[in-house]
Amino acid sequence: MYSNSFESALRAFEKISEPNDVSWSAIISGYCQMSQFEEAIKTFKSLRSKNAAILNSFTYTSIFQACYVLADCNIGGQVHGDAIKRSLVGSQYGESTLITMYSKCGCLDDVCAVFKSMNNPDIVAWTAFISGHAYYGNASEALRLFEEMVSCGMKPNSVTFIAVLTTCSHAGMIEQGKRYLDTMLPKYNVAPTIDHYDCMIDIYSRAGLLDEALKFMKNMPFESDAMSWKCFLREIAGEELRQLDPEDTAGYVLPFNLYTQARRWEEAAEMMKLMNDKMLKKELSCSWIREKGKIHRFIVGDKHHPQTQEIYEKLK
Repeated sequence: MYSNSFESALRAFEKISEPNDVSWSAIISGYCQMSQFEEAIKTFKSLRSKNAAILNSFTYTSIFQACYVLADCNIGGQVHGDAIKRSLVGSQYGESTLITMYSKCGCLDDVCAVFKSMNNPDIVAWTAFISGHAYYGNASEALRLFEEMVSCGMKPNSVTFIAVLTTCSHAGMIEQGKRYLDTMLPKYNVAPTIDHYDCMIDIYSRAGLLDEALKFMKNMPFESDAMSWKCFLREIAGEELRQLDPEDTAGYVLPFNLYTQARRWEEAAEMMKLMNDKMLKKELSCSWIREKGKIHRFIVGDKHHPQTQEIYEKLK
């Protein structure tokens, strides 16, 4: 969703005298698509306090997504409990999002409980379950689950292999990563994309094999994109900064920003969790202006203000 179209949707929504559950769900989902996760949660809380009966399963799924990106398991757990009371966790997509949310918060018991409660987990659920174990540091279990999934007759898809390759990257499993990439097409009939090759670049870079990473980039069947270089450069800069000064937020904010720009929410949440674990906080440059009794706040690099286009046009 583009910013202009979402602003148009908001204006149309505000003209509805009595919005129904579909309208509210669309707006909250729109906030999430625009990465305005705090606003999504704020809207959800306001709606729940005024008219909880209008909430539906899609609304809860959007909030689960917001909570996992923000690595806020406290609110996520409360919302999950509320959804259970209202019997609104029925969709497999919602349950898969729950698995992702709990995994980002390190709640492996909850991850397993949600997955085991599913009658017939689909490929989305399996992929989330595999990612959950990988995120928790259980790389061997994550890969074992992948093999179990395949043995059950479930066909992996492109996203599943992103999860598998990311697992190999975080665990330093270089050979396993190469093997999975090489067998994607011939064994599983899943054509690798630039995203999978970027994962392999990440595997080499995280392992400190920078020459191999550069060689791989030059020889891969895709032209290197921005993410290819970000995977390469991020690890050099971010890891070096974290080693030199573990308390310096720059070593975490740099990769976090790159991940969010690429909409790679899982890796972004991982960086956020690392910062939260170390109780580090990055204060963004921010300014305010009061106009007609209303305070407008501006953050460096943020383009979510409803009048962003007009502001930039004026500045030009």
